[in-house]
Amino acid sequence: LIFKKKLLIVQKNELIQEEKRVIRVSAEGGHIIGEIPNKVIVQTGRPRSELQITDGAGREIIRTASDSSGMVTIVFTPEPNASYFAGLVNDTTKVRFPVTEHEGCQLTVTPNENKNKPVKIVITSPRGSILQQQELTVLVASGSKVYHSAVFVQGAKNSTALEIPQQKLPHGIVHIFLL
Repeated sequence: LIFKKKLLIVQKNELIQEEKRVIRVSAEGGHIIGEIPNKVIVQTGRPRSELQITDGAGREIIRTASDSSGMVTIVFTPEPNASYFAGLVNDTTKVRFPVTEHEGCQLTVTPNENKNKPVKIVITSPRGSILQQQELTVLVASGSKVYHSAVFVQGAKNSTALEIPQQKLPHGIVHIFLL
């Protein structure tokens, strides 16, 4: 015999509203690329809650806790063609990560506090990616002006590092494009 009954919870003579468990997963750049580190933001909707990242077989990949705003930032290296899920520990609600893709690049930008030293940009792609043999261009722009451009081919390397002089960059928002 299976039955269901909704229970009302009262605390200090006030009815506690039912919590909506919404988990949102966002990959930096909008894509998850296999075999390279990816930054993923998970919004749990619950401050300081314990979060579990599992693969398609249910194996735990990462266990962490959200901050005071219910957010978690993780960096992990997914396997190609694998599925990943985020869920609160001891909760059945699970959210699927975006599909792991084989082709793509990750950009890591490391500014330098010393304005006389360059900003470092590292472009990483998975082993055997078709992008490693293509000519790629990095553009650094603000407004309608291009402040720096570089053309390169990764070749057999998984990553390429570029340095951009900070003195030539404007103050404010700068956009980095990989074409």
